[in-house]
Amino acid sequence: MQETLEAIRSFIPGRIEATLGVITGMFGAIVTTLFGGWSDALTSLLIAMGIDYLTGVLAAAVQPTRQIDYKLGAIGLAKKTGILLIVAAGHVGDLVLGTSIVEYAVIYGYLSNEGLSIIRNAEAMGIPVPSVVKAAYTAIGDKSNNIGGKLK
Repeated sequence: MQETLEAIRSFIPGRIEATLGVITGMFGAIVTTLFGGWSDALTSLLIAMGIDYLTGVLAAAVQPTRQIDYKLGAIGLAKKTGILLIVAAGHVGDLVLGTSIVEYAVIYGYLSNEGLSIIRNAEAMGIPVPSVVKAAYTAIGDKSNNIGGKLK
């Protein structure tokens, strides 16, 4: 009987587990509300934003005429937060229109911008970038401007 009670108690979350569960649940609810759930496009945008930020810092670090400016870094993070809010607004537009076009067009547009910024940062570090990579991010931007043939 004691073993059964111990087994049942082991399923009851402790204080740390309960707190983490609440935080995770709130994060999931916020993401679902703002973006309609998690998509591969949103994942791609967040990864590109992280890479862009890091390559921007690295580009500033390796250029002898530039220094890392924490104020500029904070401004960059604020802009990326603004981008995510615009993506959320795109989701709201989709809810109103009954589509799933606006949010993806916004994501593809910003994904293109992030990719092109990564390329500029790489070039600023002296890293050669293949033309096919530049063409790919230009194509992503074109897709955002004509997604599904419905937006221009």
